[in-house]
Amino acid sequence: MLVKFRLENYKSFDREQSISFKAGASRNHTDHVVDVKGTKILRMAAIFGANASGKSNLIQAMRASQMKILHNIGISPGDYCRMIPGNDKKPTSFEYIIEIEGTFYSYGFEILLSSGEVKTEWMKNLSDKSQNAFIFFRDENKIEPGIKLTKDEEKYFFVYSNEVMQDRTKLFLNALSRMPDLGTGKLALSKKIFFWFVSSLRIILAGEPSGFKSEAKVEFTGKVIQRYGTGVSGMRYEQISRE
Repeated sequence: MLVKFRLENYKSFDREQSISFKAGASRNHTDHVVDVKGTKILRMAAIFGANASGKSNLIQAMRASQMKILHNIGISPGDYCRMIPGNDKKPTSFEYIIEIEGTFYSYGFEILLSSGEVKTEWMKNLSDKSQNAFIFFRDENKIEPGIKLTKDEEKYFFVYSNEVMQDRTKLFLNALSRMPDLGTGKLALSKKIFFWFVSSLRIILAGEPSGFKSEAKVEFTGKVIQRYGTGVSGMRYEQISRE
């Protein structure tokens, strides 16, 4: 479950901005909230604002970072916030806070878009209250584990960290996703987090097929849109001729 997404220096976003799905203090609509070990998370949220206020750029940031995580696809060098002089020399940052099986994790990276070079990358267990809850942390010089590794995990950690430090445009999480199943080692958490981006984060940009064609989903979506005071009274699909 997505809890929070944070970005900085991407398109119209200069300083750090975020969208959070943590519920506020209101006790209304309790059926719209999921309680995860005392943390209340919204089942859905809506972003609204004037034209050109950055709504689409936020979603595009999620898509761009997801494609980087899953496939190491480069983010356009010109997608830094151009409104501020000098931002081309500053890294662009993305961070996800997610919940998997009752545990909260943070994963993020900073990348200099002009070169594609990853400057920092981190994965952290936020439910671990110890002083060092990092699973790994990467800077420009090295990648270090924050957990005790088994001998087999040490071998793969060494191999994959060397690989991405030789090609600094690659993400370490993507490399770790190729690690075989080694049993109960803690580094397996990285694969669990990687596959959250594969199976649980679905991003639909404007104009793309949504897949929401079942009657129940169409009816539900129509009711949601109506309740936000958009002036839309309902939603339906119709098959039309191209002629």
